[in-house]
Amino acid sequence: MVADQISKEKTGKTILNEADKYALIEGWQPTDANEVTEFNRYNKAWRTACFAELDAQTIYLQAKVKYQAMLIEKYQDKEGHATKETFLVLRTDFIKNYELLLGFQSFFKRLSKTYNMDLLYRVDLLITECKKMTESFNKDFPTELQIDMEKIKPNGERAEPAVKELSELLGDDFNE
Repeated sequence: MVADQISKEKTGKTILNEADKYALIEGWQPTDANEVTEFNRYNKAWRTACFAELDAQTIYLQAKVKYQAMLIEKYQDKEGHATKETFLVLRTDFIKNYELLLGFQSFFKRLSKTYNMDLLYRVDLLITECKKMTESFNKDFPTELQIDMEKIKPNGERAEPAVKELSELLGDDFNE
């Protein structure tokens, strides 16, 4: 079902037909407690992954707000309404959000390997958008205010709870 949804989002086409979906969702009945345990473990893992993705999207939106605020600060009047200090705080916050977003990339890379499907594509789209904002920013601002892309490193602080939870849920499957 997850692979079917990902295919639909990426290509617009589904893998499963309606009969397959019915069999997977409504037609399946567990035969023993082990199947129930495995099903619950799987559901918890996907719930964690979904919350991690929402967190990554929130971080991206925070970065976008900081980027837009930097642009507004740049175009304030020359009577001191836009201070360099305010601008630098916004720039620093943008960079921190970008670093946190990069921290989710390794999480989704590991999860993609665990489930043998591309779960990185959404986070990669957000990262690409941040790169574009940074490139645009660097074109419009003087060298001393530009963002050095080489200095931006992933910060896994926000992704760490999801990593920990999936490590506990999936064990060696996730930790490889």
